[in-house]
Amino acid sequence: MALSRVQYQQAVAGNRNYTVTIPYISKDHIKVSVEGTSVTFSWLNDGMVQLTEAPLVGAIVDIARETERVNLLVDFQDASTITESQLDLATRQAFYLAQEAFDLTNSTLAVADDGSYSASNRRISLLGDPNSDDDAVNQGWVKAQFNSGYDAHLERIAAENAEENAHDSEIKASSSEVNAEESADKAKTSEQNAKSSETHSATSEQNSKTSETNAAQSAEEARGYADSVNLPSPVGNAGKVLISDGSDWVLSTVTLDSLIQRIAVLEAKTARQSVSGSITVFNGEVRATDISIGN
Repeated sequence: MALSRVQYQQAVAGNRNYTVTIPYISKDHIKVSVEGTSVTFSWLNDGMVQLTEAPLVGAIVDIARETERVNLLVDFQDASTITESQLDLATRQAFYLAQEAFDLTNSTLAVADDGSYSASNRRISLLGDPNSDDDAVNQGWVKAQFNSGYDAHLERIAAENAEENAHDSEIKASSSEVNAEESADKAKTSEQNAKSSETHSATSEQNSKTSETNAAQSAEEARGYADSVNLPSPVGNAGKVLISDGSDWVLSTVTLDSLIQRIAVLEAKTARQSVSGSITVFNGEVRATDISIGN
């Protein structure tokens, strides 16, 4: 239990009033701090102070006494009258200073049974950065080291990813080169096919011209043959039958389909007769038949 200080934890938002439960010689000897930082305050009465600003909820408010420790509050003189108040004041100054010294000793790191320093489960603040492997470290230094290591880890991962991407790019470049060679081969093949198609096209064109010439010649020959046997004009006579009397051809009103049916009936009735014939088409319209009947 502290002899020269009292601490509170802010429990109510906006509270600024705190009780001073420790004795003191002068109000100037009372100091108030919040979370280790000195704050300004005023006295409401001899046992109550009011902070200028309300601490945050959960903050530690420390009210401590710091008795005058440089100068004596009572200076005794030879042959002077010593009063009770003077003796009390001088004694209280010494007594309060002793209490404050005890509190200061108790608030420092104690030596544990194993010889180590113990903070008695208290937080150690304002710890500097270490200079050697045996120094204690603060949270900021640990975070900096962790972040530095983490950054190095990220850089290593980035380097590995870059190396992997470079390898992938190399594979893709090789694949692209192979594809380019294949495309070049296909282009050459296409060019050869195009030339072959051009040759075939020229051949087809020549064959078409030849077929056209042959068709024209066939038509001319058909017209010449028709003129040589005195065939009537085919225009308007589609499907009619030409009958020859041995010298000239004449048109019959019987259609070719009807004539074929009659020939078939005749052949069936004359078992000993044979009927044969051929059909000729002129210009796609006039059709002629050559029929012979015999034993």
